[in-house]
Amino acid sequence: MAFKDIIKQAIRFEEEALAFYTTALGVVKSEQAKTILRDLAKEEEGHKAKLESILKKGPRWAVPAGKPEQVVDLKIGEHIMPAQLTSKSDFQDALAVAIKREQASFDFYTKMSELVSDEARPIFVFLANEESKHKNKVQSVYDQVVYQDF
Repeated sequence: MAFKDIIKQAIRFEEEALAFYTTALGVVKSEQAKTILRDLAKEEEGHKAKLESILKKGPRWAVPAGKPEQVVDLKIGEHIMPAQLTSKSDFQDALAVAIKREQASFDFYTKMSELVSDEARPIFVFLANEESKHKNKVQSVYDQVVYQDF
């Protein structure tokens, strides 16, 4: 798969993630949940914009110098069942789906980093790290919202 094709696929993933968060906004009732989902949607818009810039300017433009930031995985996603977003879903369901989606994006970028040229590899390592940070953010929200009563 060519670099540009991978980036185009990644843009589609970000568009799907944005559509997911937008749909979730229409499902959840809580204003707190809506605020969090709006923030997550904005982050997906940012990811899409970055990918579109990479497509135009090439991989070297987008990779910051230095080591990738280390992200601690809370591993909440490993302990929740995959859910689907339906009209009866609540915020917990939306977060569960989001965690699984962020993990899938991380897995995609990690796999692509193994398949691309040495020149393109840093961008996919960077993107995987970005998805890892996003997953961690969603897991943190899940931890605060779902486990607050325990």
